Amino acid sequence: MAAVAKAAGFAGLLRVLMLALEPQASDWRPIVWVLATASVLVGSVLALVQVDIKRLLAYSSVSQAGYVLIALQAGTGYGVTAVCFYLFTYTFMVMGTFAIVAVVQGRGETRNDLSAIRGLSARNPWLAGAMLVLLLGQAGIPLTSGFLGKWVVISTAVQQGQYALALIGMLAAAIAAFAYLRMALLMYMAPEAIPAGAGAGAPDGQLDGTRSDLSTVATAGLSGRDTALALRPPPSARLRVPAPIGAVVAVCVAFTIFAGVSTPVLSFAHSIALPWSL
Repeated sequence: MAAVAKAAGFAGLLRVLMLALEPQASDWRPIVWVLATASVLVGSVLALVQVDIKRLLAYSSVSQAGYVLIALQAGTGYGVTAVCFYLFTYTFMVMGTFAIVAVVQGRGETRNDLSAIRGLSARNPWLAGAMLVLLLGQAGIPLTSGFLGKWVVISTAVQQGQYALALIGMLAAAIAAFAYLRMALLMYMAPEAIPAGAGAGAPDGQLDGTRSDLSTVATAGLSGRDTALALRPPPSARLRVPAPIGAVVAVCVAFTIFAGVSTPVLSFAHSIALPWSL
């Protein structure tokens, strides 16, 4: 639902707007502009206050859809290239992320809150490293496909003189990056129990040194209840990754890195979009 359905939906939207309604571009572009702005801002801001992992990723997905709309509103062949590249690379990132979440939450989806990934680096270093790469990709960090995807999307807005939309997109990316940073910090935090009430609003003496600082950063913006939930002791058992899921995660991580440091995937997206630009 987060990847394939979104790609199919935007493929249909491309055909409608860029083929059937291309002469009316001046009419639908302002509408897409508003939708893109609302999507990137609402999705990024609401993702910050989520303690449920799946709900966090769902709002993140709303934000990611907004970046596709930024490229689409350009109404150009280069904009179609950006849409194709972003959707193609995002599909791999989100599939890998949800595959890892499926392993972490356990049978029956017993743990969906942020505490489920706390201390993941100690329970399965390989899985934590894979999750880190995928989170960095969705945040748009350099050397990942997410960075290149956001770069080409913002470029389409700049080429059309949509500087305000480009700035909104970059601001939303910075906001959303904190939600991904929170997950990354929790994965590499020590899994020991945290005293009740630790986190937002708790006395500094309850935690010492670096652990206290990391806990404060990792729970910034969360309510007291959500802070306690995010800092709950995680399951202690070492995670075992089924071979099929491990293969899916490995492919998604490799693609996220490959598409971010080389251009063949971008060239492929351009070849798909070429007929649209004629």
